[in-house]
Amino acid sequence: MCHRYYARQATCTDDYLSAVLDVRIELDMPKGIRERVATEGRDALLKEARAHWQSDMEPAKIDAMCDAMATRTPADQLERLLRQGDACEAAADCKAFAICAVGTERSYIASGATHH
Repeated sequence: MCHRYYARQATCTDDYLSAVLDVRIELDMPKGIRERVATEGRDALLKEARAHWQSDMEPAKIDAMCDAMATRTPADQLERLLRQGDACEAAADCKAFAICAVGTERSYIASGATHH
């Protein structure tokens, strides 16, 4: 499931990154991102996000992220997360996928955690 999810992200990069940025701006996470959008512009931050995303989507990094999720996800959350991932993956188009995916990642984004 994890690898399929990241493959769908790759297919829907523009919509996904835009949706992530929207949530980051809304939550001001990381702190100061709202100000950066105001001073640097949304396009500049999307360009920066794309560069980070491309680096993060290298096959070895995806393998490592999927392995980490498989070993660190609490057993009582696994079924719910798999259902959410399946629902997002089944979305009819990239915009719907992005909204779904970022919705499932919202608490992670709000926490300020990074997967690096």
